[in-house]
Amino acid sequence: MLAANRGIILGFSRRIRSKVRRDGIGGLALAVWWQSWRRVTGSERQERLLDGEFDRAHGVDTAGVISLYSLNLPNRENLDHGLKYQGINPRIFRKMMAALPAIDFSKFVFIDYGSGKGRALLLAAEYPFSRIIGVEFAPELHMIAERNIQAYRNPRQVCRAIQSICADATTYELPPDPAVIYIYNPFDAVLMTRVLENVAGSLSAHPRQIYLLVSGESLQTVVAGAGFRRLVQVSPGQFGTAIFANSP
Repeated sequence: MLAANRGIILGFSRRIRSKVRRDGIGGLALAVWWQSWRRVTGSERQERLLDGEFDRAHGVDTAGVISLYSLNLPNRENLDHGLKYQGINPRIFRKMMAALPAIDFSKFVFIDYGSGKGRALLLAAEYPFSRIIGVEFAPELHMIAERNIQAYRNPRQVCRAIQSICADATTYELPPDPAVIYIYNPFDAVLMTRVLENVAGSLSAHPRQIYLLVSGESLQTVVAGAGFRRLVQVSPGQFGTAIFANSP
């Protein structure tokens, strides 16, 4: 067995050396990339292309998947409860907006918990919200979001009152306005419970209409258990989205 494994390793090494002699290091890197790309499914490739397409069209940097463990976080207390950053697909976001009940957007503030690089904030600017707020606890992502807000160019933009706030979602003080709160699977059920306790406290102090757009089955379970009414399931599955409302 050991001899067989040694033979496989030597054979692989010879192929690598031959590839480098023939095509150089650049050729080897290209071949490795191509094999990796081939293993990605068609739907994943399409998703990646759309990811970059949004950024190219609007002059921003919102693409990619970023692990929180790769970031320099001054407060790592909730790190194990946070999930990766990944920008929402614009088509899915607009589908969620279309599924909202008929509301006067100008009377609502849009709030994104775990706003990351700010893609959802930019997409929300296509709707006439009174203002748009992103709450992001990672300073590096928050700073990228601030640059994106300044650089964003889109003829469909109608709301220009956009800001990213570097804060902890569990302690962030909500404005007293009616709100559409967007939660795109940024953390686990533990933090979701704390966030909802904070939202409940705000509602107690300032009764008003709040809609929650929540992605992720586990988070939706927490929201339903906290007494919010599920209005519509926009998309099914583990990472699907549902819209909830507090009692009028």
